[in-house]
Amino acid sequence: MIGNTESQSANPAVDVVSAMLSGALPITDPKKRVRVVIPCYNQAEYLSEAVESVLSQTHTNIQVIIIDDGSTDNTTDIAIGFCNEDNRIAAYSCHNRGLVEARNFGANLDGNYEYLLFLDSDDTIAPGYLTAAVETLSVTLADIAYPTAYMFGDVCRQWDTGPMTIDALKEKSNVPYCSLMKRSLFSRIGGFSTSMNEGYEDWEFWLRAARLGAKSVRIEGGPLFNYRIRSESMLSKAREKHDELKKRLLRLNGFEETSYKSEIERLKLMSLDLASFKRKKVNILMPSTLQCGATDALISLTDLLNSCDEYDCCLYGPHAYPKGKCNYGHHSTLEFSEDAFLIVGRTEFANIPPARKIIITSHEKEYWDLSKKDIPWADEVHFLNESHRRWHGISTKSFICPNAAPKITIDPQNDTQGVAGVVGRVEPHKRTHLSIGAALADGFSKVLIFGTIEDQTYFIKKVLPLIEKYPEVSLVGYTEKEEIYSRVGAIYSASKSECASLVEAECAVTGVNYVALHHTDGPDIRTDEEILSIWKQHLA
Repeated sequence: MIGNTESQSANPAVDVVSAMLSGALPITDPKKRVRVVIPCYNQAEYLSEAVESVLSQTHTNIQVIIIDDGSTDNTTDIAIGFCNEDNRIAAYSCHNRGLVEARNFGANLDGNYEYLLFLDSDDTIAPGYLTAAVETLSVTLADIAYPTAYMFGDVCRQWDTGPMTIDALKEKSNVPYCSLMKRSLFSRIGGFSTSMNEGYEDWEFWLRAARLGAKSVRIEGGPLFNYRIRSESMLSKAREKHDELKKRLLRLNGFEETSYKSEIERLKLMSLDLASFKRKKVNILMPSTLQCGATDALISLTDLLNSCDEYDCCLYGPHAYPKGKCNYGHHSTLEFSEDAFLIVGRTEFANIPPARKIIITSHEKEYWDLSKKDIPWADEVHFLNESHRRWHGISTKSFICPNAAPKITIDPQNDTQGVAGVVGRVEPHKRTHLSIGAALADGFSKVLIFGTIEDQTYFIKKVLPLIEKYPEVSLVGYTEKEEIYSRVGAIYSASKSECASLVEAECAVTGVNYVALHHTDGPDIRTDEEILSIWKQHLA
């Protein structure tokens, strides 16, 4: 942190805050506090205008986080000056992580707030924007309130935004990045994707939000967001790669652009596959299908079973992450049947559902300790290795089969020497801070944290101090596996909550060094044919 001190000021916003703290005015409801994150990279000439537009808001219950992303101009001096004038402002200096990581970093910093807004350092918002947006979310119970915008600079015109629907967002970006959202929504989505660090990151973010069922509403009454258009801006550079970036964001959200070569080809794809009527139905049910190793393992299993003509497999869960990655359905659409096999993970039933056979697939003991569960309803339990089975204390009605490692294609041209990665959810069970410490002790010049923040308290106490102390450490957040393994030469793991890690298998198939700070039996790498053969024996 580069500055955050109090002083007397003639600024009306500071006078209001001082009056509230002294008791002269009632303190604004903390549940309606808005955090405004302003990343800045060499935009000192515009930064003051952006910050002052936030300080001029009629909604004064705000936190302003300025992220100086490695600027070489006088951005730092300007940021410190604002911190000295207003105790609602804090500034942090990063090491040129880029817009995506700077935004994610600012949003994930500790603080008591309910709403989140991003504002680029060369844009501004109208004085009544936050009041209108907060009121809109309070009245409508929506997750996102987006404004009409006014473009200025190289282009001068009004931008009539919306609607924020999946179909609309598949075609074009029509929601401003500077839209107010609930903090809980940002956490649920997992932040901006580093796969979009060349641009269109906000477009991909809103499409992901729409897929997750986020409710949005447009703020009526004229432009409230002033969007500066410059030829040298990141947006202008992104537009030069429009087709490539659009395909990427659609692919990340499970939407591939498909074209039919002929009417005959279209009819062939629409024709009934009579062999499918003979396939054995397999349903896989999980209480969470967010980005994690267990979900990735079940995506691979779903695809593996569907690769042969014998099975018709579908993964069911409450989250949209697997959509487009495998045959996936929302758990509310699952219809239990005595003719279908049922594979379940971390799920308990008040009433045993009808099924041809029920198989429990178990992963981390910390989340679902089978030795403490009453599971007479299960026909079999699937474990990853013998240590995994002993760990749970189960010996009967069980079988062993390793997970199929996902197919990962890495970029061999990337220079990964001196770069270490820490993969997985940021939480106490994973002991992320120990992995970071070990990588630093081993002399790595860069340590990248790939994963979502699951435990805010743990992150603030154990991980954030390392990020702030060591410029080598960066929080990247969730990203695609191809990017992870293309960027690192080693993966560090200190987790005690896993007896068998899919990450270890992924390292083995990609050639990335796996460094475990705990006991491991080593990766059990088998071919798809071997794994499929084992599952066939238990889905007979």
